[in-house]
Amino acid sequence: MLGAVTIGVGIAAGCVTILGGVAALVRWLLRRDNDERRGRVATAVALAGTGSEAIGMRRGTVIKGGTQPFQGAHISGGVQISHIYHSSEEHQRMEEMLELVLERLPPRVEDPLQTTDVELRTRWAAGRRLQTDGEYEEAIEVFVKCVHLTDRLSDERIKLENLIGNNFLRLARYAEAEGRYREALRIARRSGNRRGEAAATAGLGIVARRQGKLGNSLRYLKKTLLIDKELGDRRSEARSCANLGLTYLKLGQGHQALSQFQRALEINVEMGDIQSQTTSLIMMSFSYQSVGEMGQAVDCIAKALNVNAQFGGSGNAQDILGVVNGFAAQVLLEPTWKGHRKVEFFDALVRVTQQAGDRSREAESLANLGIAYREINKLSESIAKFQAAMKISRQLGDAEKEADSTANLAIAYRAMNDFTGATTHFEQALAIARQIGDRPREADSLANLGITYRMLHNHQKAEEYLRRALEIAQQLADRMRESDSLANLAITYRGMNDLPRAESQMQQAMQIEREIGDRSREADSLANLGIIHRMMNNFPEAERCLKQALEIVRELGDRPREADSLANLGIIYRDSETKMEEAVDCFRAVLKINRELGDRRKEAATLAGLAITYIAMTKLTEAEQSLNEALKLNRETKDRAGEAKTLGNLSIVYLKGGEPQRATEYSRRALEMNRQIGSHLEEGKQLMNLANIQYSLGELDQAAGYLRQAQAVFRNTETPEAEIVSQMLSQIEREMLSSQERRDDGAIIARDHED
Repeated sequence: MLGAVTIGVGIAAGCVTILGGVAALVRWLLRRDNDERRGRVATAVALAGTGSEAIGMRRGTVIKGGTQPFQGAHISGGVQISHIYHSSEEHQRMEEMLELVLERLPPRVEDPLQTTDVELRTRWAAGRRLQTDGEYEEAIEVFVKCVHLTDRLSDERIKLENLIGNNFLRLARYAEAEGRYREALRIARRSGNRRGEAAATAGLGIVARRQGKLGNSLRYLKKTLLIDKELGDRRSEARSCANLGLTYLKLGQGHQALSQFQRALEINVEMGDIQSQTTSLIMMSFSYQSVGEMGQAVDCIAKALNVNAQFGGSGNAQDILGVVNGFAAQVLLEPTWKGHRKVEFFDALVRVTQQAGDRSREAESLANLGIAYREINKLSESIAKFQAAMKISRQLGDAEKEADSTANLAIAYRAMNDFTGATTHFEQALAIARQIGDRPREADSLANLGITYRMLHNHQKAEEYLRRALEIAQQLADRMRESDSLANLAITYRGMNDLPRAESQMQQAMQIEREIGDRSREADSLANLGIIHRMMNNFPEAERCLKQALEIVRELGDRPREADSLANLGIIYRDSETKMEEAVDCFRAVLKINRELGDRRKEAATLAGLAITYIAMTKLTEAEQSLNEALKLNRETKDRAGEAKTLGNLSIVYLKGGEPQRATEYSRRALEMNRQIGSHLEEGKQLMNLANIQYSLGELDQAAGYLRQAQAVFRNTETPEAEIVSQMLSQIEREMLSSQERRDDGAIIARDHED
């Protein structure tokens, strides 16, 4: 038998039953194509560089997006981010923004003026209108005139002093604000006005916080909270909890802050106060971030978006936008969030940006929505969102965001196997990057083009683009991009079967990663080195590298990549042909993680990998069962490429089980599906499978016909399959010639007997 060649999706599924002289070649082919692992993901606000590639695929690009202070933040998959804001200036801007968010809350409950003085009431109303319009200086002038119309110990005087203090506070004139609050507090205590006392102590607490006197701030705000509870003033109690929470947050006491914001939220829900609910959720998100619980932080922002949407945008659209960019990247990377949830998040965010009339952020949100759709394989929707984002960025004259959306659009086309669309848009992104003189983006576009050509098996062109990306990274002294370029080159050389060069480049990449302390990338390099050593048949060294990679991803708490590392170990054990039970254990462990994460596509891929192990162990019943489970998941997730590979693998099971007709049926279905989705490499491999089946039946003419079709598919490619098909075809043609010669000799002998 020539060799049945079928590769499963995600984790490779390849099996071979071999007779004849091409056994070593087909074994090598299968080992090469068993390489599959989740690609490296890098993002700022928009994501790029992913694609179906071999195990340990390296990020080919960092697509930037978003507004300062988040632009250009490198966030690698699997690295827990405990803080988004890094510099002291950014942290200060965050705190100022939170102060403004609290300032826009509804005011503390105030009793209406009890005076019958018409002039006082008229001036009071005029001052309040000026305050509402943001005319704080003018409001202060009016309220000061009102003071002269009141008695020194009256309730009206207390209200006016607090109001003047509030306006001085808004103008950041803290000493004057403090003076007015102290006067209001003195009068309130003398007259026994507890509500006025609470307002004054609240003002003093905020002034102290803004002056950095956080101990004094806590003291005043705790006093305020006690009075609010005493008065049963629930709205003011919620506001006091929020103010206390912000002071705790500035003190670095995230858990105490969270407790106060949660209490404020409970009251706001009870009161039906929509604006304050969104404010509390925003504050809670920062508290969770401060204690390193980014998943919870993102949840709070998502809830704020949901509340805003439910009530027609009557919440804090601008406040949400003020913080959400810092969480966009984390939403994309959050391992506990499934794809559909990310779609809901960014879809809600798009609506908020439209309500706020913020076109720039609308473009960013559309791009992120495109990424979320791409994650759940809704590529048509993904492309539509990227096109919309690109159009807005072009209208705004924002070349950087236009380049990012163009690159993301290219990645979506690449995911659809539309490599013409992919290369066209990567070239456009490259042109924009060069036009604006953005060298990092230029390097990213070159790297993406290199990865795309590698996927097309045009390794020479891939090497050319990746070399140029490496040169730019080295000129920029960008160590991270340098390591990625070296790793991508290593994977390219591996595809060319230049294993010594692949190992050298990957070792260089890993050395850089260790120097800069990037454990996530180091794990990728170790995984890649494991694959290279496996291809060299150095199984002990391959196992050592993959176990080191597994140890690192477990340290990082990255469950998806833990599953990938275990799957790779399973492939190593299977290929060594000495540790089959260990291979089965690895794939079962991977299945458990896939199911925990709810990753249905990866679950199907793992079932395929398990099935191939069972085939190698001649456990055909178990293999068929695993593949049928995989097929069901392929169809549920609408993964046609995965379905085609599973059908091909089932054909191998039936062939080994002595059912060649059924094997032919499944292989033809796989072939047709690959043609429909435009997967030429898999089409060629399936033609090789059909040739193998016909060869096993002794139908040499039909086997040769399938191999000639495969040869046409592989023509003008640098894939090793092309050479293997040629050798297989040569062998069959020799056998056909030999068979014909034997028949001719027999005919001659028969004629001699007749003579």
